[in-house]
Amino acid sequence: MRTAVAMLLGTLANGAGAAEHYFDYATVLAAEPIYESVEVPHRREVCEPVRDVAPPGDVRRSNRRVSIGEAIEADDERRRPRCRTVETTRLEKKITGWRVTYRYGGRTWVERFRHKPGERIRVRVDLDID
Repeated sequence: MRTAVAMLLGTLANGAGAAEHYFDYATVLAAEPIYESVEVPHRREVCEPVRDVAPPGDVRRSNRRVSIGEAIEADDERRRPRCRTVETTRLEKKITGWRVTYRYGGRTWVERFRHKPGERIRVRVDLDID
């Protein structure tokens, strides 16, 4: 215990333990989004129009006998559009950061942030001896 107190007092006496910075708050004046165009994968369904070659329910053109169920199913097949999924990419605007203007110590500063700030931001103030 005495050793720890002696080391702490020795450090403070040498000036090594003196604060070189502190934190304060600055007022945010403006926050503008920074956009970037990004390619995003996109899937869409493409359906071809139905080409009905025989009138609905017309099974007379068939050379074989079919049941009523088969006739209805064949009729449904002719009416159902043929669809497929197409994969493409499209450009989207994405917010990649924020251009923030803030005031601290009577001066106006502009910095880039990853996230949108609130009404004030925490700033680190470094002390420098002239």
